[in-house]
Amino acid sequence: MKINPHEQIDITEEAITQVMRDYGITPVSFFEVPDGISHTVVRIIDDSQNIFFLKFYKTSHKRENVLREINFTSQLRKKGLPIPEYVSTLSGAYFTEFASTKGVHSVTLTKFIAGQHPDTYTPKIVAELGALHGDIHNVSAAAELHQRFSPLDIYHFFDSKPGTQAHDIDAQMRPIVEAFTNSSLTLPSGIVPLDIKRDNVLAIQDHITGIIDFADTTIAPLIFCLAGPLWDILETQEGKTTARDSYVASYKQTRVLTSAEDALLIDAILTRGWITYHGSLLTSTDQSLIDSQAELIKQLLAQR
Repeated sequence: MKINPHEQIDITEEAITQVMRDYGITPVSFFEVPDGISHTVVRIIDDSQNIFFLKFYKTSHKRENVLREINFTSQLRKKGLPIPEYVSTLSGAYFTEFASTKGVHSVTLTKFIAGQHPDTYTPKIVAELGALHGDIHNVSAAAELHQRFSPLDIYHFFDSKPGTQAHDIDAQMRPIVEAFTNSSLTLPSGIVPLDIKRDNVLAIQDHITGIIDFADTTIAPLIFCLAGPLWDILETQEGKTTARDSYVASYKQTRVLTSAEDALLIDAILTRGWITYHGSLLTSTDQSLIDSQAELIKQLLAQR
């Protein structure tokens, strides 16, 4: 379920054909990829059996954000990192636009990368992904971009009802998030992808072949980005910390954390978990998932 269905395109053959005409590509078959809650992705096969992924961004996603995503991933590819290659239109642009009944969507096209999403965070996936994440952040930090960063400004939160589990968690989390926001200008920051996790990793026999989905690229503290897969690891491993600690150790092989980052890492993980929890409250009907996320947040709160 999408968080913002009123901003999402309704996929039709006419829309696909019209957009692909901008790229000079004739689609033979296509299907909408079911993953993702913010944008709409379509898998395309052309008449030469080449595979592409066409992304229609939600109507409120700004053009400058798409350009930042494209420019950042281009820098990562130049460093030899396994990042999708964007395809240019016939006019030489790396994105186009499409007007649907919902409004105007920015659109990008990327080439296929072979691989499957790993079933779990194996030791080899953890080691490779952690080191690659550090490599990405070395590119992020080189830009030396800083701005006050508040998760409350960019993610979907709502006022939970008093007396509920969500309300109790929110009451404990908001001061932590506000303190993290107030510390954001003192932390190493830069352009970061924000959505590195197992669902956005491609691998063959535990070797990472690609990291995909950079639509959430923004300017933020590096540890806020690092905390994303750390939360996902804890959730996948049911709160066990061994893989999380191994990920951090692998990350530090390519980028060393500052003392301020080390001190705030648990709070960053908690913040990412809280965001995930609210996303589940908005989009999931799986109460056991929601409850397990709540329990993990409580566990981390007890460790602070």
